[in-house]
Amino acid sequence: MKKFKSNRAIKKIKYIIFASLLLLLNGNINAQWQPEFRLTNNTGSSINCDLTSSGNSLYAVWSDYRAGGGQIYFKKSNDGGNSWGSDINITNSMYGGNMPKVSVSGNDIHVIYFENNPTISTIAIYYKRSTDNGNTWEPAVRLSTNNNNTEKAYISSSGSMVYVIFLAQNVNPFQLFLRVSSDGGATWGPNINVSNETSTLPNLSDITSSGLNVHIVSSARMIPERDDIIHLKSTNAGVSWLPYVILTNDSSSFATSPSISLSGNNIHTVWTDINGIGSQIFYSRSSNGGSSFSNRNQLTFNSPQSSLRPDITSSGNNVHIAYDVGTGGIGNEVYYLRSINSGVTFDSAFKVSTSNSGAKQPSVATAMSSVNIIWQDVRFGSLNEEIFYRKNLTGNPMNIRQIESEFPEGFTLSQNYPNPFNPSTKISFALPSAGKVTLKVYDVTGKLISKILNDKFTSGNYEVTFNASNLPSGVYFYKLESNNYSESKKMILIK
Repeated sequence: MKKFKSNRAIKKIKYIIFASLLLLLNGNINAQWQPEFRLTNNTGSSINCDLTSSGNSLYAVWSDYRAGGGQIYFKKSNDGGNSWGSDINITNSMYGGNMPKVSVSGNDIHVIYFENNPTISTIAIYYKRSTDNGNTWEPAVRLSTNNNNTEKAYISSSGSMVYVIFLAQNVNPFQLFLRVSSDGGATWGPNINVSNETSTLPNLSDITSSGLNVHIVSSARMIPERDDIIHLKSTNAGVSWLPYVILTNDSSSFATSPSISLSGNNIHTVWTDINGIGSQIFYSRSSNGGSSFSNRNQLTFNSPQSSLRPDITSSGNNVHIAYDVGTGGIGNEVYYLRSINSGVTFDSAFKVSTSNSGAKQPSVATAMSSVNIIWQDVRFGSLNEEIFYRKNLTGNPMNIRQIESEFPEGFTLSQNYPNPFNPSTKISFALPSAGKVTLKVYDVTGKLISKILNDKFTSGNYEVTFNASNLPSGVYFYKLESNNYSESKKMILIK
């Protein structure tokens, strides 16, 4: 009797269908946006939000006025935004808190914010840390040590390294300072005056890092009456700095609100460029670790409306930008841009919010294959602003693929290749049955560094690419868990 199909032919058909569906999902990005979700729901305003991620987990912070004075609240999702935990007040301070920023490395969550404490007659920068994925929080630590006002703080973490930059009124005018922790926020080094490297007047800035490599972008007063965007790089955690690079040089514009993201040797930067007829979003990329940058590329063309407050993140070859468009707040809406070729080209802009009253100050993060955006929204009134959330299920194509091969007879975890590696390596594994899969990376002390996978998979053979561009050189372990199977292997990162 003639067999209808061989097992190999059936497997090949399944693989073709799988690949076709993957291409279809990635090509139709806008169709994958889920409905907006109200992330906060209280009687006071929730504003100044920030979002970050690790694997399939999302972490949000914001300033909350439900009890009158502002406090810093925290909320997390462990399933890529499908469900969210409760609102947690992490400050509980009689002096309140404002303008929080959040960064995560493994189970360590780092938050900075401002506090206007009348007992010290100044606005100061404070830091809070959780070492158990946000379940508990340690007491606040004051990072700004002078008695002058501080403002505009930003944070980045990479492994055990944590970096915070902020503006401080050091006599006059404001200067840009850096503080560094090499033990995950347990202790902090002294102030480093980054402004000494530029001899300029800094303003709005941003920071990203990979091990001891630090990248800062800042809106700086290079000549009177004009701000340019500059990039600074340190390869030794801020001890010394390479010559800065000017990303803008246009006498007719005013550049501000920069945002920066790092993926391997690619550094992605966006900012708002203000001219006489509105503000637009511009972009520049370095493909050599910051030695040089491409000519600036205008991404929005909304004049006379303004495109404002861009936020950028990157994952592999994917670049994601969120920003708001409008005339100043009331009536603004949040928009999104994506590139899947490391910033060479961008898709058409997509309108994320449907406020019709005012949506602004978005923050964007990826969680596995999804793109996630939060923003503050005034659709319930200016005295009751709330944080809204929206995600695209497939907007961040992952470096994972199902391999065409014989059906696996058992669980296996292969040695990564290449090994040693820099900065990315491939990890293969086999699943004889469908189930929940987690793939995590740990350092030599057993500290969780990264959650590569945390999702349900069908049976089959898989290959995932792990990018360690944000990690320092060293020995790491990756661990696969699925059903009752668990196995770990060692890999070596050499930069």
